[in-house]
Amino acid sequence: MQRPSHTSMAVADQLAIQTALFTAASMGDVIQLTAGLSAHPDCIRWQDVDGDTLLHIASVEGHAAVVTVLLAAQAPTEVSNAQGETPLHLAAYAGHCTLVTHLLTAGAVVNARDIRGGTPLHWAALVGHTAVVACLLAHGALTDIHLTTQGETPLQMAVSEGHDQIVRLLVDAQTDLHARDKRGRTALHYAAQRGQQSTVTFLMASGAQRTARDRLGVTPVQYAVLAGHRGVAQALR
Repeated sequence: MQRPSHTSMAVADQLAIQTALFTAASMGDVIQLTAGLSAHPDCIRWQDVDGDTLLHIASVEGHAAVVTVLLAAQAPTEVSNAQGETPLHLAAYAGHCTLVTHLLTAGAVVNARDIRGGTPLHWAALVGHTAVVACLLAHGALTDIHLTTQGETPLQMAVSEGHDQIVRLLVDAQTDLHARDKRGRTALHYAAQRGQQSTVTFLMASGAQRTARDRLGVTPVQYAVLAGHRGVAQALR
């Protein structure tokens, strides 16, 4: 019977160590992770099959103690995974406000963009994490970056999901009310189509143009009529 080569055994051992450390990061096992860092200092740059580092994993799972240990060991904050996401993207999407602050303090780039062109602010606005949005804005997050896919801004994403508090935060941060996605739709088009009367009223009071037309020449009031939102259509007339 052929015995395993020293090379194959070394690879197997490396994979076992990597698996153990990524599991420790996922489970919040500070003791095992600290021991792993001591034995393998370069592990802070290891990436799994999805391109995630230990810092990515700890950030999305919300393990503040693990993140603290990793940052103290100089874990890089700007390594991107296969989706172009940094640990800050994942922490913002998951709603871990404390970790978002911690990562930003450690030097994470607040306006880092993933493969869709999305920033941490886009995903926090989409999911509805108000405190995270406020934190990102306080650290200089830009409000008018467009996704490279459909061209949405954080405001349009917040409106699309009905996150009124975030809409107000973004408007207070002087976001562009007239920004358009790739179909020429403004945030007011989004609100009208979804029948969000309070949002429509707020956006118009803030200066949104009710006469704005998308690339097909359709106005917000027409969106409301087509979607059957009579009250919203009346408010837009």
